[in-house]
Amino acid sequence: MSERSSFPSRPKEQSLTFLSHEAQPLHLEGLLHLGEGAWGAIICHPHPLHGGTMHNKVVDAAIRATASIGASTLRFNYRGVGRSEGHYGEGIAEVFDLKGAIDTLRRDCSFQRLFLIGFSFGTGVVSRYLAEGGEADAAVLIAPPFSMHPLPTFAIPTTAGLHMVLGEKDSFCTPDDLDRYIATFDGFVRSKIIDEADHFFHGHLHELADFISEAIPPDLR
Repeated sequence: MSERSSFPSRPKEQSLTFLSHEAQPLHLEGLLHLGEGAWGAIICHPHPLHGGTMHNKVVDAAIRATASIGASTLRFNYRGVGRSEGHYGEGIAEVFDLKGAIDTLRRDCSFQRLFLIGFSFGTGVVSRYLAEGGEADAAVLIAPPFSMHPLPTFAIPTTAGLHMVLGEKDSFCTPDDLDRYIATFDGFVRSKIIDEADHFFHGHLHELADFISEAIPPDLR
């Protein structure tokens, strides 16, 4: 299936370097888009030891979707990826990278609400941040790889909620796996299984982008 002609355009982004949030911070690379809406969105990429970078096409789809609703966006490479300093942190140290990204977005943008999005390995980074007491106004977990990494439960963001999406033919998570995880939360979780889609949503990125942009209702944009 080809992507729809209405697939959101890629926003204009600028390169930047920022620091991870820890006692001995690392320099990390990112791409920042300055939007005019109320939201600031940060996207966490897939596994760095399996080719995951901020240039992943699912990350790109998330950038396009959030920018299309006016959000400022920041995607970045974890420690040890691309030009970012350091080494792989097993999904734990990468939480410091996310915290640094949040600090940077707050410094450079005038957004009012924080939107966190994680794809695959990135779902672990986002969920750990939230489980450790981090705050966000909305979160989307895309294709959590439960066969490789369990995820913690956390408090559902109260402004625009928690959203989860999975491809029907994902090789790292089944719809039943997702349902069991959703059942661990205290409250409503918006979710969707995209028919025929695999872990990387080949041919289904437009559906994924729609799901992400619809996480923020029009009256909150």
